[in-house]
Amino acid sequence: MTAKAITKSTRRLLACKNTLIHSSRSQSVWTSDKTIKSPFKNVDIPNRTIPEQIWENLGRWPDKPALVCGVTNHSYTYHQLYKYSRNFATKLCNKLGIRDHDVVCVMMPNSPDYALAVLGILQAGAEVTTVNPIYTAHEVQRQLLLSKPKIIISVPETISILKDALKLAKLDIPIIAVKTANESRPQGTISFEEFALDSTVDHSVLNKVSSKSNDIAFLPYSSGTTGLPKGVELTNRNLVSNFMQLDNEEVKHHCDTTLLFTGSHKDVSRDHLAHLKVVTSGAAPLPLNDVLRVIEKASPGMNFLQLYGLTETSPLVTAMVPGSENYSSSGFAVSNTELQIVNSEQHSLGPNEVGELLIRGPQVMKGYRDNPESTKAAVTEDGWFKSGDLARIDEDGAITIVDRLKELIKVKGYQVPPAELENVLKEHPSILDAAVIGISDAKQGEAPKAFIVVKEGHKLKPDDVMKFVEERVAVYKRLKEVMFMDVIPKNPSGKILRRVLREQYS
Repeated sequence: MTAKAITKSTRRLLACKNTLIHSSRSQSVWTSDKTIKSPFKNVDIPNRTIPEQIWENLGRWPDKPALVCGVTNHSYTYHQLYKYSRNFATKLCNKLGIRDHDVVCVMMPNSPDYALAVLGILQAGAEVTTVNPIYTAHEVQRQLLLSKPKIIISVPETISILKDALKLAKLDIPIIAVKTANESRPQGTISFEEFALDSTVDHSVLNKVSSKSNDIAFLPYSSGTTGLPKGVELTNRNLVSNFMQLDNEEVKHHCDTTLLFTGSHKDVSRDHLAHLKVVTSGAAPLPLNDVLRVIEKASPGMNFLQLYGLTETSPLVTAMVPGSENYSSSGFAVSNTELQIVNSEQHSLGPNEVGELLIRGPQVMKGYRDNPESTKAAVTEDGWFKSGDLARIDEDGAITIVDRLKELIKVKGYQVPPAELENVLKEHPSILDAAVIGISDAKQGEAPKAFIVVKEGHKLKPDDVMKFVEERVAVYKRLKEVMFMDVIPKNPSGKILRRVLREQYS
């Protein structure tokens, strides 16, 4: 990025900050019925599919890099991505019989080929269901049975797990293998490269694809932090809406280059962050100590901004504006989005009161696949999605996520948010990571149990941890048990899988 481009980007970020401050002070985002409106201007949502939206400006920068792998340097230009994804879509239709509304499963780590495969699937008129590449065969077979894919796309490292999963599910599904130049294609798989890189493809079959804005595009499965995963039906319109909400100049975070990495990792140095202007964090609220750990490595003036979203909301719901130093807040409702905070009786609450967060906007999912009961329980008749997250919203509309509603620990009638104790634990100089769940207790009903990952080279005893917490919290929040482990189980977006901890250790 040139110095001129950086300067222009910085001016835009400062303008975004000033616009929001003026907006939030000059007019209230709270309505008389305690609905919180977005402080940002509404955006127009085009009636397009995801590929149509992505290729809209293809002619402006066909030869610029679209995707670059930071590990292998493997890359595609925009024109290559367009051409190869259409080749792949054509082969899916002609060679494997993919038709409108079929499901194709993708089980891959992040890479440029991931995007190529997904765009190809969508241009073939099919739906994309994604599987975590670190899943076990039992976890994979469950999602295969639920999503019913016609094809699976994966990498050589996970083919054996996929084959075991297919045996468990008693299914016979073709597998397309995406390999690097130095890898051999696993036996019995189809070559991804032969499909995508063929230079003699007739794309006319794609003219028969009839994808519409309201058709299902993605079928991810909810993270399952509080229960078994459910298939989330996201339409083209859901995703295109979120693209437009994120691209709004008032809240836009991305510059010429966007990176995906973990800033708080011990191997990430100051040099890695030297040229970063904005770092965003999502999936789950990041404790202040983790935020400060990243900022310490960054260049002066770097923006660290928390976002909030869910699988069911495509995913973005709120975003903090550049220039903010309120690291505990996840920002403001994005354009075209309304929020409410309600109590257990579903009565609306006011500013700074804690309750369940409800969300309404064009990014809210269509529903859960083949699960009308769960859909009805999650989405009200007038379109409010019940997030299951506890939150509070201040007078200006800034939201702070407190915890998961269903994960509260009930101690003698008191409610203890696990995230609060996790934040306390992470303040300990010897603790790298932590998770807390509620376990049964004869006297109190429930009591907190902590799972601890100790930093390399450090030593801790359970009593040390319990005493550290005891000095910092109320009596009813004290830990009953402490267990040490090598790694905290989390989903791909970084959320702690408390359900797994409860099943194995409570």
